[in-house]
Amino acid sequence: FRGIDDEDLLSIEKKLFAIKKENKSLQFDGNKIGSGGASFIANRLCENTWIRALDLNTNHIGLPGTNCLANTLAQYNSTLVCLDLSNNPIFSNSQGSQTCFETLLCKFSCLKILSISNTGVSDHTCCALNAHSSLGVSLFLL
Repeated sequence: FRGIDDEDLLSIEKKLFAIKKENKSLQFDGNKIGSGGASFIANRLCENTWIRALDLNTNHIGLPGTNCLANTLAQYNSTLVCLDLSNNPIFSNSQGSQTCFETLLCKFSCLKILSISNTGVSDHTCCALNAHSSLGVSLFLL
């Protein structure tokens, strides 16, 4: 999907989530999806558990959308193994960012690959997240 933003997600919802189960990934890289759109996607992934990879690289997702993804997916999804959040302004206001990713790394047991390169991650958060990567998650920070 190209050129979509939060409002577009609402208008293409039926097409978007009526994807055949053979499709194992959703690619939203290079769009204008913000935190609202990330929350919308997270909530829909609760119902569509065949998706194994979600690419949200190069969007406008901030910490609120990332928190929603972390909490919703950790609680309701057991099939997503790859999450790409690189090149999003997640850490522009880094308050709470470490907790958000600790949720993804510790509570979201099926996650195997998490990419958060170019998100403004601080050195402190980076070190803390690396400590959690021993849980079997490949963490891409740079």
